[in-house]
Amino acid sequence: MQLMRKLPLLSALRRLVLCVSLLLLGSLALPTVVQVDAQGANLLQNPGMENPYVGQGGAPDQTAPSGWSLWFTGVPVTSYPHVDPAQIHGGGAAWNIRKGGAPFTAGGFQQVTGIHIGSRLHASIFGQSYTCNDQVYSCIGNDGRHHSDVTSGAYIRVGIDPSGGTNPASSQIVWSASTPSFDTWSQIAVDAINCSATVTFFTYTSQSSGMAINAVYFDDAALVITQDGANGAAPTCGAAPGSTPGSGAAPVVPTSPPLAPFVQKQKGLQPDGSIIHTVVAGDTLAAIGVAYGVTLDQLRTLNHIEAGDNFLKLGQKIIVRGPTPPTPTDSATLVPTSGAVVAVPTNIPTSIALAPTSGSVGGGQTAAPFSLKPIITLINNGPWIALGLGLAILKKATS
Repeated sequence: MQLMRKLPLLSALRRLVLCVSLLLLGSLALPTVVQVDAQGANLLQNPGMENPYVGQGGAPDQTAPSGWSLWFTGVPVTSYPHVDPAQIHGGGAAWNIRKGGAPFTAGGFQQVTGIHIGSRLHASIFGQSYTCNDQVYSCIGNDGRHHSDVTSGAYIRVGIDPSGGTNPASSQIVWSASTPSFDTWSQIAVDAINCSATVTFFTYTSQSSGMAINAVYFDDAALVITQDGANGAAPTCGAAPGSTPGSGAAPVVPTSPPLAPFVQKQKGLQPDGSIIHTVVAGDTLAAIGVAYGVTLDQLRTLNHIEAGDNFLKLGQKIIVRGPTPPTPTDSATLVPTSGAVVAVPTNIPTSIALAPTSGSVGGGQTAAPFSLKPIITLINNGPWIALGLGLAILKKATS
């Protein structure tokens, strides 16, 4: 009887042990769900400046890595992927921006959205400059490496616009220190606190004097949140506390306004052959020049705009090309080109009566008319006469 009573209890214990075992095994097999925190993650698209590169609406050799946009001031630059391992920091390409024979100011930018206002942001990038006046060996030494001419004064820097703008001359941008870095990779960085859900990452290069070769390489950029602003921090715009963004002052404003790559040509051809561009929002004088393929100096001369005056008004008429010169009229005297056949007039009279000279003609004779027949005959038979003379000379020489 006691054994019969214990059987249900043992069966219940076995079932309990089996259930606990299955639960333990199941917990080992199920994946662990982890809440990913965006803090510390790189917020940039294509931070390694890899292919493909996308055209920027200007010249075919003005491209930028996917996810990025190119900017430059005044002098147009060349921008494309660089695949020489000697100037690649990581991956398969670096962003190469250059201009031969002239100093330039240029860089790239990328906007990032969805950031909590009041977040502390850290921006960094690797960069190096290459400037050289040696047009024979390109400043390449026996070691096979570049040895730049540092008198170009080239430097690089990185910046954050905490308000999300796209103007590299904006006083809102917090810049790193201006760093000379010739022929070697340097990592430059800066910190800022955003006052907008959208912020903009900027790269920047400039130089004091132009050389035969002027180039900069950018690679492996990063924008990370080091302190999330979701805790209700007061929104601010400017440098993060404790950072040293190149004295925290506004950046040096370029001598000419930054290029707006999106400026498009207008159908401004006038009846006199001139071309007029009507200023719309976002236009700059430099951007208009690039769009139409004319220099900034030409635009200033045509429109009587002094250097340093970079302000345009909406609706302002900008002369891109002056009137074209008039074409020759039908009544103009035409000079025959080389090899042209000139027709001899057919209405030349065969004789012209000469007016008597003063006094009488002796002997009661009348003056004989002057005849053009011998001259016309000579003109018509000239080639045959020349051929006959040539044959006679040849015969005499061989006799």
